Amino acid sequence: MNRALVGVDVKSNGPWHLTAAPAASDATRGHMRLTTSQATVLASAMQVLTGSGQPVDLSVAAPTVLYRGRGSAALRVVFDQTVGPADQPGTYAIQIVFTAISGF
Repeated sequence: MNRALVGVDVKSNGPWHLTAAPAASDATRGHMRLTTSQATVLASAMQVLTGSGQPVDLSVAAPTVLYRGRGSAALRVVFDQTVGPADQPGTYAIQIVFTAISGF
């Protein structure tokens, strides 16, 4: 399993929630793509850990709520990617969109 940690700073004076979603909306949503061939994807979808520590598969249709809070916060977002023996070797990438929504 491969793991990436991403730091996210939320600056707010009110309540907010932070979501993450893959940029792709096609059948490969949530899967890392081979950088030399966008048609080649890893078999397992990437997972992100929520604030409660529960992993969520990023191939789900809706954005994943990672954290909820109030005021400013420095967060660590953890992404996990499982690689299997049938996955083609190479360099893979995925675009993830973070959205912080604040209401008052």
